[in-house]
Amino acid sequence: WGADYELVSFSDIKTNDVIIIVGTKSGTAYAMTNDGGTSNPPKPSKVTISNNKITTTATNIIFTVTKNNDGTLTFANGTNKLYCTDTNNGVRVGTNTNNKFSFDTSVDRLKNEATTRWLGIYNTQDWRCYNANNAANIKDTKTTFYRKVTATPSYKVTATSNNNSYGTVSVNGTT
Repeated sequence: WGADYELVSFSDIKTNDVIIIVGTKSGTAYAMTNDGGTSNPPKPSKVTISNNKITTTATNIIFTVTKNNDGTLTFANGTNKLYCTDTNNGVRVGTNTNNKFSFDTSVDRLKNEATTRWLGIYNTQDWRCYNANNAANIKDTKTTFYRKVTATPSYKVTATSNNNSYGTVSVNGTT
């Protein structure tokens, strides 16, 4: 039994949402892994999308979000956060403070605000960031977000009387 994640827009993501970041490249959807560490970039992990939903048991593709006061988002895996380095096209998950991201709707990709770099998938090999929103290596990556669905609990209450001579029992409201 996996958890369900539904398509959500960047602007609708809130603090404490559990998110899967997905890059679509050549018609195939890849989630960003959260376990690359400070020396390796996150890898693309193939996912199946059906009816704008992902069902998965994988924990290495989920991030918990903080919505910052400036409207940017920070994606975390525990104390480690998704960030971009200033050089070498580096996307990492660690303790670096270059971890605030906006969404550039002109190219449908995350933009790192500290380094002014855009994220995308390079040849299905790994996620990278480039200092141009139209960089050739990532220009065909479209990024979307899937938020964990938290089911609203429901209860069924049936009222019965143990003595019909006293009348009927009814339940009103939702309390």
